[in-house]
Amino acid sequence: MKKAARKRATGIFIFALVLMVAVSFMPGGMTEVHGATFSTGAQVTGFKVTGTESNAVTFAWDAYPEASGYQIYKATSKNGSYERIKSTTATSFKRTGLTTGKTCYYKVRAYGKNSGGSTVYSKFSGIISGTPAPINTAGAVTNL
Repeated sequence: MKKAARKRATGIFIFALVLMVAVSFMPGGMTEVHGATFSTGAQVTGFKVTGTESNAVTFAWDAYPEASGYQIYKATSKNGSYERIKSTTATSFKRTGLTTGKTCYYKVRAYGKNSGGSTVYSKFSGIISGTPAPINTAGAVTNL
């Protein structure tokens, strides 16, 4: 009985090995490598402020071909040190909890995967500024 079980296990192992080798030579198999489908040569376009509130700024940008997501960076001066504040799969972002009238600077880049599975990045968008606007109380209704 033990001899039959060992023979069967060996047969299964050989079958699996042959199958793995055969699949590796098929188009789209385990060893086929293509160039990256995500282009790193362009930058994110259309990056702009689409709205402001007393404590928030909303941004939007154009979709980047083959992007898996986007990273938004901010700095307190245009040529300052930028830090990543958000990763998202959306093409817009609302930053809240800001101080009215305090300007920050922003840029965004797309990311995707190359054929080897590594994460690669586009060039950054142009830099834009965003300033939470004070609420306009001119013309507010009074004496109801």
